[in-house]
Amino acid sequence: MEVGDDSAHDAESKAVLLKIIKHRLTDNILWLKTTPAPYRKILDEPNVKLPSLKDLNGDDYVAKDIFYLEQYIIPEAFEAKPDDVIIDGGAYLGETAAFFASLVGPGGKVYSFEGHPRIYEALTINMKNNGIDNVVCVNKVLGQSEGMLRLSDNSFGSFITSDGVFSVDAVSIDGFIEAYGIKKLDLIKLDIEGGEADAILGARETIRKYKPKLALAAYHKKDDFYNLMKLLLDIDSSYEFMMRHTSSRYSETVLFAF
Repeated sequence: MEVGDDSAHDAESKAVLLKIIKHRLTDNILWLKTTPAPYRKILDEPNVKLPSLKDLNGDDYVAKDIFYLEQYIIPEAFEAKPDDVIIDGGAYLGETAAFFASLVGPGGKVYSFEGHPRIYEALTINMKNNGIDNVVCVNKVLGQSEGMLRLSDNSFGSFITSDGVFSVDAVSIDGFIEAYGIKKLDLIKLDIEGGEADAILGARETIRKYKPKLALAAYHKKDDFYNLMKLLLDIDSSYEFMMRHTSSRYSETVLFAF
Protein backbone atom coordinates (compact mmCIF):
# COMPACT_ATOMS: atom_id res chain seq x y z
CA MET A 1 0.00 0.00 0.00
CA GLU A 2 1.49 3.29 -1.09
CA VAL A 3 0.83 5.94 1.53
CA GLY A 4 3.51 8.50 0.78
CA ASP A 5 6.13 9.55 3.31
CA ASP A 6 6.77 8.33 6.85
CA SER A 7 4.92 11.08 8.72
CA ALA A 8 2.65 10.19 11.65
CA HIS A 9 -0.60 9.94 9.71
CA ASP A 10 0.99 7.63 7.13
CA ALA A 11 2.30 5.42 9.92
CA GLU A 12 -1.24 5.26 11.26
CA SER A 13 -2.52 4.20 7.84
CA LYS A 14 -0.06 1.33 7.81
CA ALA A 15 -1.06 0.35 11.35
CA VAL A 16 -4.74 0.36 10.43
CA LEU A 17 -4.08 -1.80 7.38
CA LEU A 18 -2.12 -4.27 9.49
CA LYS A 19 -4.96 -4.48 12.03
CA ILE A 20 -7.47 -5.14 9.26
CA ILE A 21 -5.33 -7.91 7.78
CA LYS A 22 -4.94 -9.53 11.21
CA HIS A 23 -8.68 -9.32 11.77
CA ARG A 24 -9.38 -10.90 8.39
CA LEU A 25 -6.95 -13.74 9.10
CA THR A 26 -8.08 -14.48 12.65
CA ASP A 27 -11.68 -13.18 12.76
CA ASN A 28 -10.74 -11.64 16.12
CA ILE A 29 -12.57 -8.31 16.51
CA LEU A 30 -10.08 -7.19 19.17
CA TRP A 31 -7.61 -6.30 16.41
CA LEU A 32 -9.96 -3.46 15.41
CA LYS A 33 -10.22 -1.83 18.82
CA THR A 34 -9.33 1.83 18.40
CA THR A 35 -8.93 4.89 20.59
CA PRO A 36 -11.63 7.47 19.82
CA ALA A 37 -10.42 10.75 18.39
CA PRO A 38 -10.92 13.85 20.57
CA TYR A 39 -14.33 15.40 20.45
CA ARG A 40 -14.53 18.05 17.78
CA LYS A 41 -14.24 21.63 18.98
CA ILE A 42 -17.63 22.18 17.37
CA LEU A 43 -19.23 20.20 20.23
CA ASP A 44 -18.10 22.79 22.79
CA GLU A 45 -19.42 25.79 20.88
CA PRO A 46 -22.81 26.85 22.29
CA ASN A 47 -24.01 28.21 18.92
CA VAL A 48 -23.66 24.81 17.20
CA LYS A 49 -26.33 22.18 17.82
CA LEU A 50 -25.86 18.52 17.09
CA PRO A 51 -28.62 17.22 14.82
CA SER A 52 -31.47 15.18 16.24
CA LEU A 53 -31.91 12.34 13.76
CA LYS A 54 -34.84 9.92 13.81
CA ASP A 55 -34.74 6.37 12.53
CA LEU A 56 -37.64 4.48 10.94
CA ASN A 57 -39.11 3.80 14.39
CA GLY A 58 -39.00 7.47 15.32
CA ASP A 59 -36.18 7.01 17.84
CA ASP A 60 -33.67 9.84 18.28
CA TYR A 61 -29.95 9.26 18.25
CA VAL A 62 -26.67 11.11 17.64
CA ALA A 63 -24.30 9.76 15.00
CA LYS A 64 -21.26 9.23 17.23
CA ASP A 65 -18.92 7.86 14.57
CA ILE A 66 -19.51 10.92 12.43
CA PHE A 67 -19.60 13.77 14.95
CA TYR A 68 -17.67 12.46 17.97
CA LEU A 69 -15.07 10.23 16.36
CA GLU A 70 -14.32 12.47 13.37
CA GLN A 71 -14.84 9.56 10.98
CA TYR A 72 -14.46 11.67 7.85
CA ILE A 73 -11.65 13.94 8.96
CA ILE A 74 -7.87 13.60 9.01
CA PRO A 75 -6.63 16.93 10.40
CA GLU A 76 -4.49 18.92 7.95
CA ALA A 77 -4.88 16.19 5.33
CA PHE A 78 -8.56 15.52 4.64
CA GLU A 79 -11.35 17.91 5.62
CA ALA A 80 -14.44 19.44 4.09
CA LYS A 81 -14.03 23.20 3.85
CA PRO A 82 -16.35 26.21 3.63
CA ASP A 83 -18.04 26.54 0.22
CA ASP A 84 -17.17 22.97 -0.81
CA VAL A 85 -19.52 20.98 -3.04
CA ILE A 86 -19.90 17.37 -1.88
CA ILE A 87 -21.47 14.15 -3.16
CA ASP A 88 -22.72 12.09 -0.19
CA GLY A 89 -23.36 8.56 -1.47
CA GLY A 90 -25.31 6.44 1.01
CA ALA A 91 -26.96 9.15 3.08
CA TYR A 92 -29.04 6.87 5.35
CA LEU A 93 -30.74 9.15 7.92
CA GLY A 94 -28.52 12.16 7.23
CA GLU A 95 -25.57 11.70 9.59
CA THR A 96 -22.91 12.59 7.04
CA ALA A 97 -25.18 15.08 5.30
CA ALA A 98 -25.61 17.05 8.53
CA PHE A 99 -21.91 16.78 9.35
CA PHE A 100 -20.70 17.98 5.96
CA ALA A 101 -23.39 20.69 5.84
CA SER A 102 -22.03 22.14 9.09
CA LEU A 103 -18.53 22.30 7.57
CA VAL A 104 -19.27 23.68 4.09
CA GLY A 105 -21.57 26.39 5.43
CA PRO A 106 -24.18 28.40 3.54
CA GLY A 107 -21.90 28.84 0.53
CA GLY A 108 -21.46 25.11 0.07
CA LYS A 109 -23.74 22.30 -1.05
CA VAL A 110 -24.15 18.63 -0.17
CA TYR A 111 -25.94 16.29 -2.61
CA SER A 112 -27.07 13.30 -0.53
CA PHE A 113 -28.14 10.10 -2.29
CA GLU A 114 -30.41 7.53 -0.64
CA GLY A 115 -32.25 4.89 -2.67
CA HIS A 116 -34.40 3.19 -0.02
CA PRO A 117 -37.83 4.91 -0.19
CA ARG A 118 -38.68 4.86 3.53
CA ILE A 119 -35.17 5.79 4.62
CA TYR A 120 -35.17 8.60 2.05
CA GLU A 121 -38.37 9.94 3.60
CA ALA A 122 -36.73 9.91 7.06
CA LEU A 123 -33.66 11.64 5.57
CA THR A 124 -35.71 14.52 4.15
CA ILE A 125 -37.66 14.91 7.40
CA ASN A 126 -34.43 14.97 9.43
CA MET A 127 -32.94 17.70 7.23
CA LYS A 128 -36.11 19.78 7.51
CA ASN A 129 -36.50 19.33 11.27
CA ASN A 130 -32.90 20.40 11.86
CA GLY A 131 -33.15 23.44 9.58
CA ILE A 132 -30.43 22.16 7.27
CA ASP A 133 -31.00 23.90 3.94
CA ASN A 134 -27.69 23.37 2.14
CA VAL A 135 -28.37 19.64 1.57
CA VAL A 136 -30.11 18.41 -1.58
CA CYS A 137 -31.67 14.99 -0.97
CA VAL A 138 -31.74 12.71 -4.01
CA ASN A 139 -33.86 9.52 -4.04
CA LYS A 140 -31.48 7.57 -6.31
CA VAL A 141 -28.62 5.13 -5.99
CA LEU A 142 -25.18 5.79 -7.46
CA GLY A 143 -23.83 3.41 -10.08
CA GLN A 144 -21.95 3.13 -13.35
CA SER A 145 -24.81 4.49 -15.45
CA GLU A 146 -28.46 5.51 -15.50
CA GLY A 147 -31.17 2.86 -15.27
CA MET A 148 -33.32 0.86 -12.88
CA LEU A 149 -31.87 -1.48 -10.24
CA ARG A 150 -33.29 -3.70 -7.49
CA LEU A 151 -32.63 -2.79 -3.86
CA SER A 152 -32.95 -5.00 -0.79
CA ASP A 153 -35.24 -3.97 2.07
CA ASN A 154 -32.76 -3.72 4.93
CA SER A 155 -33.47 -0.89 7.36
CA PHE A 156 -29.72 -0.60 7.86
CA GLY A 157 -27.49 -1.38 4.88
CA SER A 158 -29.72 -1.94 1.85
CA PHE A 159 -27.80 -3.14 -1.18
CA ILE A 160 -28.25 -3.73 -4.90
CA THR A 161 -29.29 -7.29 -5.73
CA SER A 162 -31.18 -8.96 -8.57
CA ASP A 163 -33.88 -10.21 -6.18
CA GLY A 164 -34.29 -6.88 -4.36
CA VAL A 165 -37.68 -5.73 -3.10
CA PHE A 166 -37.59 -2.20 -4.48
CA SER A 167 -37.05 -0.95 -8.01
CA VAL A 168 -34.92 2.19 -7.74
CA ASP A 169 -33.47 4.79 -10.07
CA ALA A 170 -29.71 4.65 -10.57
CA VAL A 171 -27.58 7.55 -11.76
CA SER A 172 -23.87 7.99 -12.41
CA ILE A 173 -21.99 10.84 -10.81
CA ASP A 174 -20.86 11.93 -14.27
CA GLY A 175 -24.47 12.03 -15.47
CA PHE A 176 -25.69 13.84 -12.37
CA ILE A 177 -22.97 16.49 -12.55
CA GLU A 178 -23.78 17.17 -16.21
CA ALA A 179 -27.57 17.12 -15.80
CA TYR A 180 -27.55 19.58 -12.90
CA GLY A 181 -24.88 21.87 -14.35
CA ILE A 182 -22.61 21.49 -11.33
CA LYS A 183 -19.42 23.41 -12.02
CA LYS A 184 -17.14 22.01 -9.34
CA LEU A 185 -16.90 19.01 -7.02
CA ASP A 186 -14.59 19.01 -4.01
CA LEU A 187 -15.35 15.76 -2.19
CA ILE A 188 -17.06 12.41 -2.79
CA LYS A 189 -18.08 10.21 0.14
CA LEU A 190 -19.28 6.69 -0.70
CA ASP A 191 -20.67 4.16 1.78
CA ILE A 192 -23.05 2.22 -0.47
CA GLU A 193 -22.87 -1.39 0.69
CA GLY A 194 -20.40 -2.75 -1.85
CA GLY A 195 -21.34 -0.48 -4.75
CA GLU A 196 -18.38 1.86 -4.30
CA ALA A 197 -16.42 0.54 -7.31
CA ASP A 198 -19.40 0.93 -9.66
CA ALA A 199 -19.96 4.49 -8.44
CA ILE A 200 -16.29 5.33 -9.08
CA LEU A 201 -16.53 3.89 -12.59
CA GLY A 202 -19.53 6.15 -13.11
CA ALA A 203 -17.51 9.16 -11.99
CA ARG A 204 -14.43 8.78 -14.19
CA GLU A 205 -14.87 12.00 -16.15
CA THR A 206 -15.73 13.98 -13.03
CA ILE A 207 -12.66 12.65 -11.22
CA ARG A 208 -10.41 13.47 -14.19
CA LYS A 209 -11.87 16.98 -14.47
CA TYR A 210 -12.09 18.06 -10.82
CA LYS A 211 -9.90 15.58 -8.90
CA PRO A 212 -12.15 15.62 -5.81
CA LYS A 213 -11.06 14.19 -2.49
CA LEU A 214 -12.73 10.84 -1.82
CA ALA A 215 -13.75 9.04 1.39
CA LEU A 216 -14.63 5.45 0.54
CA ALA A 217 -16.06 2.69 2.72
CA ALA A 218 -13.48 -0.08 2.36
CA TYR A 219 -14.97 -2.96 4.32
CA HIS A 220 -17.95 -4.34 2.38
CA LYS A 221 -15.72 -6.61 0.27
CA LYS A 222 -12.56 -8.26 1.53
CA ASP A 223 -10.35 -6.73 -1.17
CA ASP A 224 -11.92 -3.23 -1.20
CA PHE A 225 -8.92 -1.47 0.30
CA TYR A 226 -6.73 -2.68 -2.58
CA ASN A 227 -9.19 -2.66 -5.49
CA LEU A 228 -10.56 0.81 -4.76
CA MET A 229 -7.04 2.26 -4.68
CA LYS A 230 -6.16 0.56 -7.96
CA LEU A 231 -9.37 1.75 -9.59
CA LEU A 232 -8.67 5.37 -8.64
CA LEU A 233 -5.03 5.18 -9.74
CA ASP A 234 -6.15 3.86 -13.12
CA ILE A 235 -8.22 7.05 -13.48
CA ASP A 236 -5.68 9.49 -12.01
CA SER A 237 -2.26 8.19 -10.98
CA SER A 238 -1.55 11.26 -8.82
CA TYR A 239 -3.91 10.21 -6.00
CA GLU A 240 -2.43 9.50 -2.57
CA PHE A 241 -4.12 7.48 0.15
CA MET A 242 -4.64 7.17 3.87
CA MET A 243 -6.76 4.74 5.88
CA ARG A 244 -8.63 5.05 9.19
CA HIS A 245 -10.87 2.81 11.28
CA THR A 246 -12.91 4.66 13.94
CA SER A 247 -15.02 1.80 15.24
CA SER A 248 -14.58 -1.26 17.46
CA ARG A 249 -16.74 -3.18 14.96
CA TYR A 250 -15.50 -4.71 11.71
CA SER A 251 -17.24 -1.95 9.75
CA GLU A 252 -16.41 1.72 9.18
CA THR A 253 -12.95 1.35 7.63
CA VAL A 254 -12.50 4.44 5.44
CA LEU A 255 -10.05 4.81 2.58
CA PHE A 256 -9.17 8.47 1.98
CA ALA A 257 -7.89 9.62 -1.41
CA PHE A 258 -6.63 13.11 -2.22
